Amino acid sequence: MLKECRVEPLTEVQARAVGRLAAHADHGDAVDLAVVEGAARRTDVVVTSDPSDIERTASVVGIELRVVVV
Repeated sequence: MLKECRVEPLTEVQARAVGRLAAHADHGDAVDLAVVEGAARRTDVVVTSDPSDIERTASVVGIELRVVVV
């Protein structure tokens, strides 16, 4: 599945956006936060086997994401 994904480096600008998201979402998992930030910015679909933290984090800050559970 990773072959079908675009992997992007975490820039300083994105890291700061993730930090702001962490402050508003009261969630400390940097990976979840980076996934939400990136998916929202790019309007991507999130594919995950554990959607609860992704969906909760996005909803707390008012971000609508499409999440596909695998």
